[in-house]
Amino acid sequence: MARRTFAIVSWGYAGTSWLAHALDAHPDISAAHHGKQNLEALGYSLDARLYVEVLKALAFEHALVGDVHSLNRSEVATLKTALGDYFRHAVVVREPLARLRSALAHYHRSNFVGWDLTYLETKMREAGYDWDSLSLAERMTLLAVNNLDSARFEIEVGPFYRMEDLVQNPSALTDLVQHLSAGALGNSGGWAERVIGEGARNSHSMRASIELTEFAMEALDRLVSPQSWAIYGELGYTKPASAGAM
Repeated sequence: MARRTFAIVSWGYAGTSWLAHALDAHPDISAAHHGKQNLEALGYSLDARLYVEVLKALAFEHALVGDVHSLNRSEVATLKTALGDYFRHAVVVREPLARLRSALAHYHRSNFVGWDLTYLETKMREAGYDWDSLSLAERMTLLAVNNLDSARFEIEVGPFYRMEDLVQNPSALTDLVQHLSAGALGNSGGWAERVIGEGARNSHSMRASIELTEFAMEALDRLVSPQSWAIYGELGYTKPASAGAM
């Protein structure tokens, strides 16, 4: 069987750690999680093509090799051009408010340290925010809300898979594998049922205690575009009432 490669695109807090673990547990798949950024943190700067070749070299015995939550849209386009039909991609999403709570829980646990918000400042000023008067917690809230607007750009990468389906439905998880492998792989030996039965990994335990403030809900109105809300609606997610009617 010719070896295939893949990328799962996500801005995070959608269950990507669990998904990488689940895919990597398949006997014919090797899946890295956030690997490119982890290598960069160690001082190794790799372009997308070289990164994928490294993954293939490290997992030479697997039929399908790829990454979850490292590669962006432009890198996916580059790989598609270079690798053609032997490279597949998909986008993983999650219910917007649950995802927002997970992001904020993670930010709180890190004490809002280690985040470069330089690129965000200009956009938030254009959106009408007085950046200088915002607290760090408010700035991080805007970062998390702004990321929810990625759906309108991620649709260019597609197809979309809902994490709620992947963690509960073996058929949905198998469908993702069939898509990534162009039909070459499936639910080998009850793999999907097994990994789903193991339960969630790396859950942001604080998320239930994170209450979305009026500031956050107002930001949903201001920063998440109608295009993104329409995509969420098509995926079966309900737009919060405070963010206007769907």
